[in-house]
Amino acid sequence: MDGSIEILGGFPFCATIPANFYSFPYTGYDWCLMVPIEPKIPIYKVFAYIFHWKAFALTVLIFVLLSVSLGIADRISNSQQTLIRRNFFFNIDCFRGILGQSIFEVPNASWSTKIIYLLIFLLGIMIVTSYDAFLQSFMTEPPTENMIRSFDDLKASGIKAYIYKTDFNTMLSVRPDMNQYLNSFEVETNFEKYKENPNTKYAYSTNTVLWGIFKNQQTFFDQQLFRWSADLCIWNNIQAAFALNDNSIYRNVLNMHILEVQSAGFIDFWMTKAFYELMELGRIQKMNINNLSDFRSLSVEDLKWIWIMIGFAYWVAILTFVGEIFVLKMKNYGQN
Repeated sequence: MDGSIEILGGFPFCATIPANFYSFPYTGYDWCLMVPIEPKIPIYKVFAYIFHWKAFALTVLIFVLLSVSLGIADRISNSQQTLIRRNFFFNIDCFRGILGQSIFEVPNASWSTKIIYLLIFLLGIMIVTSYDAFLQSFMTEPPTENMIRSFDDLKASGIKAYIYKTDFNTMLSVRPDMNQYLNSFEVETNFEKYKENPNTKYAYSTNTVLWGIFKNQQTFFDQQLFRWSADLCIWNNIQAAFALNDNSIYRNVLNMHILEVQSAGFIDFWMTKAFYELMELGRIQKMNINNLSDFRSLSVEDLKWIWIMIGFAYWVAILTFVGEIFVLKMKNYGQN
């Protein structure tokens, strides 16, 4: 700002230059990273993904409470009935009722027992319908795994973020805390080749203006490749303005023009039309990247955890059966 130039092209506010050498800001933007869309979890993990451990623990707790309540109610209804301890916390009728199977109901049951039966049926309906709803939803659109929500997640994922050399130096000057994430950035001098052919193995440094252009370009893809991450911002609310001399005769006129343009919505209109104008000028190609996975029906591998659970249940049943035979033989041997 030596006075040789009356008005300088727009650039962000700089702390080393006094504010009176700037016009009104004509736009604001954020400087963040756009990261590749995380892969979907495998189908075989969906069955276990639905039942979160907290929901599972709550279901077990309710089941135990219903089992205890049913055992106490049966004992009160029939005082001559012997209370079996092993059925006190794990009532087989309660378990079958939750799974929607038929159960043995006590004849001439009291009102408290009937209410417990009703609660068991309601719990079974809630579990089955909610699980089925989540299963159909996740089968249609499986959730993603290991989402990148912070620079620590980016560092742990091993994904590199491409950034201009000049932007890299600016980042270190405005964000000294980013020194701990230097290994997560790949400094480049020629950035254009990555804009034309983006690689989903990398993240990219960009701002809200450029992201709006690439976001429109992704509408021509079969599936979105990148997402804007507000959690991975390097610099928020950057104000862009024109630099001009402190005593410039154009200051008031320029400031008034900026205010009129903003109030008319021209800035937002230009941002929206920027992609289509660049495409008409041949600066952006309307390419189509096919990254959709082919639809396929469920296979044996997709039911891996189901088969493992069934095999484990059969193994426990066999061990229990062998154990009962062994205990019976030992009792008969002791009596003889």
